Amino acid sequence: TWELVGNFAAAQLSQYTYRATTVADSPAVSVYVVTAHTTLPSLWFMSDPDSGWSVDNIAPGVPQGFAATYTPATGTVLAWQASEAEDFQYFRVYRDATPDFDIAPGNLVQSTAGLSWTDPDPLNGPVFYKLTAVDDSENESDPATLSQIVGLPEEGALPVRFALHGNVPNPFGGTTTVSYDLAERGRVRIEIYDVQGRHVRSLVAGALPQGRYRTEWDGKDDHGRRVAAGAYFCRMEAGSFREVRRVVMIR
Repeated sequence: TWELVGNFAAAQLSQYTYRATTVADSPAVSVYVVTAHTTLPSLWFMSDPDSGWSVDNIAPGVPQGFAATYTPATGTVLAWQASEAEDFQYFRVYRDATPDFDIAPGNLVQSTAGLSWTDPDPLNGPVFYKLTAVDDSENESDPATLSQIVGLPEEGALPVRFALHGNVPNPFGGTTTVSYDLAERGRVRIEIYDVQGRHVRSLVAGALPQGRYRTEWDGKDDHGRRVAAGAYFCRMEAGSFREVRRVVMIR
């Protein structure tokens, strides 16, 4: 029993070409036959079976949950979720001084099959990262940008009071930076809510030492979906400290 994958009318040509879709990436093999039919239903011809297979050109999905945490003692710790691709092989980490850089061999800094990597280089000005997944046929996914950046220290003396500063830029269309100060070590949460009070995105959740920090919001919710343009609220909680700032996203 053969499954029909396509048909077309004859045109008195000496040779015909038809592109058939295979059922899976290589090395799965599919077997095909070709039949030729005349105007008489009882008169038709069938070729010998022949096999074929596809070349794997399907890249893995974009890595999810890409986040970074900076500590002066260890550097920038990057972490992400496992790839769901069955033929996944490893991840590639790229680094550059500009946020919209193109991934290339020149800014590739690490290849790993693990779910984290620590960049030991100290931060000298802005540093931006992208992450891709690669399968066993060397197909590379589109890059993931950081969904969360925690604990990037600002220059200057340690703060003596808690503060949530206004995001810059505001309004914003792509990514905005939220700066905040911690007067002492402790747990801190910074979250985005819409005007109805519904939770949109967690930007920071964890314990940090005293210091000045910044985190970025890329205008996406916790599921990686781009939110609608409009007003949102950024809320910070650290011990008994509470502060809310208005954030405006535009297209």
